[in-house]
Amino acid sequence: MSRNIRPMGGKLSCCFLFAMFLTSAVALAQSPAAKKLVEQGVQAYMEGEYEKARELLDRALTLPLDIILQQGALQYLASSLVALGQEAEAEIAFNRLLDLSPQIELPAGTPPKILRLFEAVKERWHQQHPPPVIEHQPPQVAQGESVALECRVENLRESEKVIAVLRQVMDEKPNQATLTRQPDGSFRVVVPGSVDGQAAELNYYFEVRAADNTLRARLPTSEFFRLSLAGAQQPPAKAKNSYWWVWAAAAVVLGGTAAGLAVWLSGPKEHTGRAIVVINVP
Repeated sequence: MSRNIRPMGGKLSCCFLFAMFLTSAVALAQSPAAKKLVEQGVQAYMEGEYEKARELLDRALTLPLDIILQQGALQYLASSLVALGQEAEAEIAFNRLLDLSPQIELPAGTPPKILRLFEAVKERWHQQHPPPVIEHQPPQVAQGESVALECRVENLRESEKVIAVLRQVMDEKPNQATLTRQPDGSFRVVVPGSVDGQAAELNYYFEVRAADNTLRARLPTSEFFRLSLAGAQQPPAKAKNSYWWVWAAAAVVLGGTAAGLAVWLSGPKEHTGRAIVVINVP
């Protein structure tokens, strides 16, 4: 058993980091048993009992853990494995840590041997996992229609999520929508074309975030896309009684031998009237 690596940052620094780590995890722990194992594993590492730390942290990682506890468990597991001379296993743990948190950094005071291995693993990880690339073409907006905002994402990892951040000018703060992949591979969100029939401007952008919610990609890289939403077009007023009712009556007048034909015209109310057509019959 190798014990030639001092705990991260010395005794005072380690106790401080340990307290911060446990405090931040208390409210979010999903499994009390797993949380207890992580606490014991980190404490064993601090005391230089690296084999005990490895066993406890390995067990904790088989149980449900929130993202903060997973990060802590993997970080101290990898450090314990480096201390035990098991660098190949430590690389696996560091890769799992980077899967959760691609931008994570080890704390100040990390022993140089652990830090060198981590930085080498991190460089390879980023070479093998290029950042996501978001593609989007702002849509054309028709009057009064809903607007479909669609994007495609290359290099998206299974643990990453695509988010649309939307804001209309009159809103106090943006709204977020986590998007699901459509059958054609795109990501889509539909928003109303206007608010209460009034013209408005929609500001929006797309993000990709890792499992720990760190930002992996954004489009546009700053500011918002700005989309003018036309007000709803008012439909033309429908003419009432737009059909024709025709009633005709012919009367034969024997004395003058004339026929009267009365035709009632039923159209729009303001144009209703009566026309009398007289036909002379010889």
